[in-house]
Amino acid sequence: GLGNYTSINGAIHGAIDGDTIFVFHDSSPYYEHVNINKKISLIGENKETTIIDGQNTSDVVHISSDNVNLSGFTITKSGDLPFPNYDDAGVEIAANFCNVSENLIISNGDYGVLIGSYIVDGWHDNQISNNVINYNYYGVYIFLSNANIIQNNTICFNRYDGVYLLGSPCSSNRIIDNDISFNKINGIEVEDGSNNIIQGNIVNSNNDSGININWYTNGNKIINNHIKWNHLSGIFLF
Repeated sequence: GLGNYTSINGAIHGAIDGDTIFVFHDSSPYYEHVNINKKISLIGENKETTIIDGQNTSDVVHISSDNVNLSGFTITKSGDLPFPNYDDAGVEIAANFCNVSENLIISNGDYGVLIGSYIVDGWHDNQISNNVINYNYYGVYIFLSNANIIQNNTICFNRYDGVYLLGSPCSSNRIIDNDISFNKINGIEVEDGSNNIIQGNIVNSNNDSGININWYTNGNKIINNHIKWNHLSGIFLF
């Protein structure tokens, strides 16, 4: 019928700024690489059963427009490019003022969520909240981007760091009230980033350090976190 599409990308192509696209789970899994290039809300019917599967290639969801809302999906099986070329994510945000919430972002090759890139830097004011971000290589990776919020997520069992902030500027980001545990290397790592806030997190049982602050970092605040049972250090300053 009118307004119905056979693919998510088809619905995005037919949308205009301000639209909401609701994705039913009946046709799940959706084997697509979803490109959101309009100011829309993309909402899945049920995050457990509305699945976007990248089939182990490229980004699963790539957001290139400001003011996008993404929620209600399982997002899985991005590409897995080898170092130093890895750049595939479950969700890549190349925009500002976006909200990614209430998703299962699991089993992606390079990143669960990626904000920023080596090509363009400076994405800001995005919020990643209330997601499960497990079994990726990096859980959340923020590169040369500022004033983003990572809040109330479960970020566990990733094969490298749970949350990694890299580069100058990479400042004024807030990592708040997350469970960041059982990651293969560090729970949270800040490298060459300043004035970030790490507050109210559970950071337990990571294989290296709970929180690793290194290289040219200044003014970061570590406040009221629960940090224990990490293999190397609770908090490591280098």
